[in-house]
Amino acid sequence: PDDLVSAKRSDPNPPALPPDPAPPSPKPMEIPDWFFRLQVTGAIGYQENLLRSAFSNLDSALVRGELDFQLLNTHREDDRMMMLGRYTRTHFLDEPSVRDEDLVFMLGQYDHRVRDDWWFGIASSYFSAHQPFDDPEFIDLDGASAPLRFRQFSLAPQITWEPSDHHALVLSGGYRHEETEGLDIENQDNDQWFLSLGYTFEPNNAHRFRFSYQYTNATYDERSAREPSGEFLAEELELSTHEWEATYRRTWQMERFRWRAEARLRLVMDEDDLGGYDESLRVEARGRFSLRHDNRTEMRAELRYGQYFYDSRQVSLTDSGRRERSYWTGALTLEHPLNRRTSL
Repeated sequence: PDDLVSAKRSDPNPPALPPDPAPPSPKPMEIPDWFFRLQVTGAIGYQENLLRSAFSNLDSALVRGELDFQLLNTHREDDRMMMLGRYTRTHFLDEPSVRDEDLVFMLGQYDHRVRDDWWFGIASSYFSAHQPFDDPEFIDLDGASAPLRFRQFSLAPQITWEPSDHHALVLSGGYRHEETEGLDIENQDNDQWFLSLGYTFEPNNAHRFRFSYQYTNATYDERSAREPSGEFLAEELELSTHEWEATYRRTWQMERFRWRAEARLRLVMDEDDLGGYDESLRVEARGRFSLRHDNRTEMRAELRYGQYFYDSRQVSLTDSGRRERSYWTGALTLEHPLNRRTSL
């Protein structure tokens, strides 16, 4: 045995030791085929001009509840589908005579890849708003409010071209129907055919640009065309609308903070095919700023201003001056969840 050990020590080429076994490779993270989120939110606040009217001075503290859901497929090689929904209810504490406000929004979209960079799909949306509304000609402002219910349904095939992750061009056209209830002055129900083109450029996570144009032709069921003075004509109203919009969003991502600023400029031109009462040019500018901390607490501030430029509409039958109109809205929101997120 001693000779054998000496021989092994003196061997210039001893046999190599077997290599250590390689550590097991980590399993790739499995992403589920579907993503689903359901979120319930409660809020308290205060609102001026509850009835969104030029004649009312009602204001009140409020309580608001909101339900959001989102469903989409995560593996999108050849097919992608998305569904979004939101329901909001607002109760006004200081004005019990004003009915609660209900908002419902639903959006569904399905796309199928027909070539490498081309998708064909269809999108459908539903929107319903039941809001307080007053007009001094047919209701007492000190009594109760008349409900205004607005419904909109749309269906639109679309073609999308995505040459890269930074560019997207969408061409769509379809049908939209609108209904209103609660307005005793004139019927607002109408059928619309529209065509839209949108382009989005997002070079990185910090910058996002979007430009869009939409043409809409609306035919009203019972709403009559008018002269610039406001006198009704026997013919029903047909309205053509051109809408341009440009949006820029800037995001600053830090270790625990996310800052985001967004600016939007919108131009809407209505062309009245008969009478001229409804012809107008509207310019709207909106700015929005948000700050989020630890992906939980968020503060948002928004300001919107709009101006109507009427072509020939007069103030009234007795006042021949050209009508002018402008509006602005502002909102400040602070949001912090009281519970930790849970996942199933």
